[in-house]
Amino acid sequence: MIKIKKIIIADISNIAHYNCRGAQPRQQNIDLLFSTIPDEIELISIADCSLYHKIDDKKNYKKDYLIPKLIIESPSRTRADDFILTYAAKNNCYILSNDRFEGYSFISKDWVDNHRISFMIINNQLIFQCPEHLIFDIHPELQNEAELMESNKEIINEF
Repeated sequence: MIKIKKIIIADISNIAHYNCRGAQPRQQNIDLLFSTIPDEIELISIADCSLYHKIDDKKNYKKDYLIPKLIIESPSRTRADDFILTYAAKNNCYILSNDRFEGYSFISKDWVDNHRISFMIINNQLIFQCPEHLIFDIHPELQNEAELMESNKEIINEF
């Protein structure tokens, strides 16, 4: 039996911009994300290419996240949201973002609402909209690759 990890697609640009109100996006928010996600969760982090040019600590952002490829940058002039939604739908993943992802015709609002995890940062703690054990128990855990493939086919057919 193969145990499949739960996957979260992190909207890194959204996380870095959390509560900035016009200030530079913060690498500290990204650091908090990477230190918070438990080992049982596979984290796939996608950012807009432009984030590098805006973030408050370019040198460490590049050294800590871009060079080791912990964060994947979308191609120049392409929104990371496009890739976040496509990957999440294809792989039936959760999306960590406060973005509502409105205006996308290739994915239903209901699907996004059921797969998006909102967050807040309170006292230097990343807080999900509800406890993580409840989030990851929403869908029954898939037991093997065959079930995963079948599940992915169903999701793709929903489009």
